[in-house]
Amino acid sequence: MKEVAKEKNVPLIDMFEKSKKIVEALGDEKSKSLFLNGVKKEFRNWDRKRDNTHFYTAGCCLMASLAVEGIKRIALVAGK
Repeated sequence: MKEVAKEKNVPLIDMFEKSKKIVEALGDEKSKSLFLNGVKKEFRNWDRKRDNTHFYTAGCCLMASLAVEGIKRIALVAGK
């Protein structure tokens, strides 16, 4: 991903690194609230297992804010 962005000379928002820092800062237990793992069964409307891969509402909103932050940074660097 980073190599392709560099090769194509396009901006990159490294969501993996951004989300990794937040999850590590929160720790195992607190970070569960960002993922389906933190959702109580009565609030789920599907038959899948809870997991620490897919985001739930709090995690989705946080990831969206990180993306917006990255877009703003790119716009500032580009002078737009």
